[in-house]
Amino acid sequence: MGDAILAFFGAPIAHEDDPQRAVLAGLEILEAVKPYSEEINRKWGFDLGVRVGINTGLVVVGEVGSDLRVEYSALGDAINVAARMEQTAVPNTLQITGETQRLIAPFFDFTDLGGIEVKGKAEPVQSYRVNHATAEAGQLRGIEGLDSPLIGRATEMETLNTAAEELAGGRGQIVSLMGEAGLGKSRLMAELRRAIGANQNALWLEGRSLSYETETPYAPFVDIMISALAETGLDTSSFTYDQFKSAITQLIPENADTVAPYLASLVGTTATGEDHEIVRALDPPRAKAKTFNAAYTFFQELAAERSLILVFDDLHWVDPTSLELIKMLMPIADQCPLMLVGVYRPRRQERSWEFNESTSRDFGHRHVEVNLEPLGPEDARELVANLLEVDDLPIRVTCPR
Repeated sequence: MGDAILAFFGAPIAHEDDPQRAVLAGLEILEAVKPYSEEINRKWGFDLGVRVGINTGLVVVGEVGSDLRVEYSALGDAINVAARMEQTAVPNTLQITGETQRLIAPFFDFTDLGGIEVKGKAEPVQSYRVNHATAEAGQLRGIEGLDSPLIGRATEMETLNTAAEELAGGRGQIVSLMGEAGLGKSRLMAELRRAIGANQNALWLEGRSLSYETETPYAPFVDIMISALAETGLDTSSFTYDQFKSAITQLIPENADTVAPYLASLVGTTATGEDHEIVRALDPPRAKAKTFNAAYTFFQELAAERSLILVFDDLHWVDPTSLELIKMLMPIADQCPLMLVGVYRPRRQERSWEFNESTSRDFGHRHVEVNLEPLGPEDARELVANLLEVDDLPIRVTCPR
């Protein structure tokens, strides 16, 4: 579009994290253009500035044009507001509206820019500058500011509590928690974590797969390893290999030397000294095998010390390497108090269904399956009444005819 590029997320294929994808893409654009900008400045003596503006809203998408030229595009006021964000941004920065910011708040660091005047808008549009992704992203689940006791999930919670009791007794468990988006998988995990934390000395480590990391090896294990390192007091925002190895030694004293060189790459550091010599000559297949064996040893020893819960959230987006490693870890549940939890949508065509099939087939004696269905009318009404703090909620609010 002249000297600009319009990119829209959510069409023709929508993802629940489209705002996050858009902001990540914008930040990568700014980062990628830096070397070229420096080159232009060096050769020609002027600065090349790039601005990114993002908004979230309703648009019309489809084929636009005439008989001579047709293109797939998006039209609407939301596009105009995004353009205004770009036009008013400082060069080499990313500016977003409040509509986008509220959808990605836990994942990024922002500077509040206040209101921006936009043509056709009676009131200024709240805007923010996105500085960078947060080191430890939160989760954007539930409804901010609203809360309710757990409603309509007594049977499912009883099943999970039974699995927790088995774990406390030293018997490993493999849990499949399945349900479509919005049915309360994250809430059940929070309730399970609370129950386990109240009744036993356990280590809860959680990793999440992302829709744009389906081919990124070990993606959820990065979160899990970072959480494990944080247990030692290590500053996980920045650390050296020596600090990493020291933390691994605190967690598993006996085998740290054989584990640390292979797990270092999972957390973005590189082995040094003699440890570097151990890994540098490995070809990819051998490096993968060594990493798998190191991970097995690491989690086995953690589980031998105290109950260990490994939660793999959004497993429907898991990468193939992580899924293979998860299946390799399953036998530990027969030896130690390890609970492996897969949280995913019940879709047979997705990669995560292998988790269900493997556990049902090979570890049926350890497998616990929880399937979430939508709440019934009465439970839904009670939930909404609790969230809104209304005692006499009209039935038509939740059960339209």
